[in-house]
Parts: sequence; C-alpha cells; structure tokens
Amino acid sequence: MKLVALWLATLTLAAITAASCSVNHRSGEFSCQGTADCADGRICVDNLCVSTAPIDGGDNPIDGGGSNGSCPSICTSCDPGTKMCKIDCAQSNGCKFPVVCPGGWNCDIQCNTNGSCLSGITCSDRDCKVECTGRNSCSNVACNAGTCTLDCIGNDSCRNVRGGTAKTSTINCSGDGSCSTVIGGNGAAEVNCMNNGACNKVTCGAGRCDVNCRDTATCNTVNCGSGRCNVDCAGNGSCDTASCGAACACDITCGTGTSCFDLTCGHNDTCKDIFEDCVSDTPACNTCPAGT
Repeated sequence: MKLVALWLATLTLAAITAASCSVNHRSGEFSCQGTADCADGRICVDNLCVSTAPIDGGDNPIDGGGSNGSCPSICTSCDPGTKMCKIDCAQSNGCKFPVVCPGGWNCDIQCNTNGSCLSGITCSDRDCKVECTGRNSCSNVACNAGTCTLDCIGNDSCRNVRGGTAKTSTINCSGDGSCSTVIGGNGAAEVNCMNNGACNKVTCGAGRCDVNCRDTATCNTVNCGSGRCNVDCAGNGSCDTASCGAACACDITCGTGTSCFDLTCGHNDTCKDIFEDCVSDTPACNTCPAGT
C-alpha cells in the first residue's frame, strides 16, 4: 500500500511540474516598435520591452541601469556627469552576452577582439558609438532612437545592421565583406561601403537614405525605402541590382566600371537621364515633403 501511495504522489508531483513548465506566449503589453512604447524604464529590443536590470548578479548583464551616480554594471568604465558608458569588450571576455546600452546613457561600445559582440548590440535613446575592429565581430546591431555611429573596421564584421528610429545613423563599412545586411529605419541613414565586398544588401527605410558604394563589388543589392534616396555606385562591379522602390525622390548614379545590371527607377522608369541613371530633378520625380 505504501508503494501505491508513493507512486500516486510521484504522478501528482510530475503533473504539477509539467503544468508549471508550460510555455506562455509573451504578453502584448511588452511588445514595442521603439523605446517610447515601453514603460518602467524598459527599452525596446527586437520588438520586446526589455528590463534595464541585470539578468544575474552582474556577470553577464543585459543592462546595468546604475543609480546614485554609479556605473551601470555593463560598463567597464563610465562618467556619471556626462552619462557616458564605455563598454570595452577586451575586458569583458569578448562580450558574449547581449550588449544593451543602459537607458538614458550615451555609449562607447568597443568590440575589439575577433568574434566579439556576436550576441547582439542595442543602442539607447542617446548617442551611441560602436567600433567593430575585430574580425567577424558584431552581429545584429540595432541603432535605437538616438544618434548612432557604427564603424565596421574588421573584415566580415557587422552582420545584420538596423538603422535608428529617429535620429541619424552613420554606418561606415571599411572591412572586407563588412555590413552583409543593412536595413534602414525611420531616421536618416548614411551607409558608406568602402572596401571590397562590403554591404552585400542594403534596404533603406522611411527616413532619408544615402548609400555610397566606393569599392570593388560593394552594394550587391540596394533597395530604396519610402524616404529620399541617394545611391552613388562608384566602385568597380558595384550595385548589381538597385531599385528606387517607393522613394519619394531617388537618385542612383552608376559610374564607369560599375555593374548596375538591374536598375529600376521611379515612376515606371520614366525618371532617368541620358546616361540611364535615376534622377529626381523634375517635379514629377520628387514628391518628398519640403525640407526633407
């Protein structure tokens, strides 16, 4: 009888454990398009409002959120007076955790070792500078509502980059094969593709978008968004495919030696000049609001 009772108790405990481990889908109250949609000091990461508290005792923080003038735990050093947080990944084991700039702080994020910062980088609503000097460093970099400067110096650095939601994002891709995928946001974006094979695919967003394809085989595919779009294809073999899409004004210039095999201008390709470049210098080809 004791064995039967023990067996029944074990079954009951297993049922309770299974029920407690059931999967709950994330609540809609934490979904977001930007940090402005979040409450309680949270910031928007991958369309989810994320807490600014450490995820553990501070060894692998998502965000330190410091108080009383102290440094947030994710910062290797900081200046509380200017709200500047420096994250030196050479001192943080290559930043193998998600790097999230603390809300309300400016950030200087240095991914300076090979393979560092591969778990994602999210900037805050203030100034954010990210240096990806290590080879194969930086993956899933998201500029947020603040000004964002991203320097992709290491070869094959900066896989999957997303521009900001409000202010200007400057994305400098100087490493071979850097910036494999760049997606613009609602803020202005300047994308500089300055070395062999950089910027394999650039997709602009709703903000103004300037794409400079300066070296060999850069900008394999460029798609403009809905904002004003300027694409300068200057490198040999650059811009295999370039499209104005729904841009309110679009200028795509293809220099000597560039590819531009598949070039699509606005208004059913009527916005072209005698060199077959896309131009917006006639009223019919420019519907952007004044001053944009």
